[in-house]
Amino acid sequence: MNLKRAVILGAAVYIISFALNELVALAVSDSPEKPSITIGVSGIVITLIVLVLCTKIYLKTIKPSAREGFLFGITTAIAGIILDTIITLIADVTKPLGNLDNIFFWAANGFVIIVPIIVASLAAKKQKKQE
Repeated sequence: MNLKRAVILGAAVYIISFALNELVALAVSDSPEKPSITIGVSGIVITLIVLVLCTKIYLKTIKPSAREGFLFGITTAIAGIILDTIITLIADVTKPLGNLDNIFFWAANGFVIIVPIIVASLAAKKQKKQE
């Protein structure tokens, strides 16, 4: 595992997803303080797309495996939780837990761990076929 690369790409997943999710929320929400189910689901979809792309970038320099996908997923989830907590505490001091009480946040983090395992496993299978 390339920890430095995983942390940088994990942070990139969070930052890019956060920015795109905010744009979607601003574009479709009547009340940014009360996000709708649509915004939550679209946020997860955006995160998954960014995650797949960053996972593929991460796997370019290492031999793909389910283990590597799992490690990248865990690293990405931890980076996201830390960054989300910091940003939420800075932006909204009324939420001391940040988004830790938001079901969409935890659903997205579950996917953040599972998706890289799938992407890495498929990449390993594809690489094995080519050998």
